[in-house]
Amino acid sequence: LTWGSWNLFRPFSWWSGFKDMPARHKAKNVEGNLVGEGLVQGGIIVVGPDGKVVYTYLEKSGSPLPLEEIRTAILSFGGACKALPEPVKA
Repeated sequence: LTWGSWNLFRPFSWWSGFKDMPARHKAKNVEGNLVGEGLVQGGIIVVGPDGKVVYTYLEKSGSPLPLEEIRTAILSFGGACKALPEPVKA
């Protein structure tokens, strides 16, 4: 089991994560509500012109998107996406 998997057996770590979530959202200026299914996550799939999957990313709540990895995946098939924004420097 990985370190993250051990949290499955530690309900206090769940509570701690949920309890700290509003502060993390406020720090990142994320607005929203608590209505709806909060456990549904998304992701990104980059498919090349030949129909093959070039890159996949499964969402991790609270984590920033790996924009540079996504950019590299899109540009790997000849720079077909010219409208891709420049990455924001942190």
